[in-house]
Amino acid sequence: MSAARLSADPAMRTLHGEHWLARRLGVRGVLAVFAGTTDSAERKRRLRQAITSRGLDHVRCNTRRVTYATAFFQLYGEPL
Repeated sequence: MSAARLSADPAMRTLHGEHWLARRLGVRGVLAVFAGTTDSAERKRRLRQAITSRGLDHVRCNTRRVTYATAFFQLYGEPL
């Protein structure tokens, strides 16, 4: 599948965003979010829990001054 088709598919964009955010949480974050069979709702719940349980809401997750809370909102359109 081409990069253009991937970016045009909302489900693939969400999955890519979930993986990006989970990688920012480190190896444990990826494992916590993607362990077993999951759907988007389960991964959202797990990401929310991983961020809030570590107290990372207002911590920057990249060099563009984006916090974990902002990245979560940009990904799902809802606050932590």
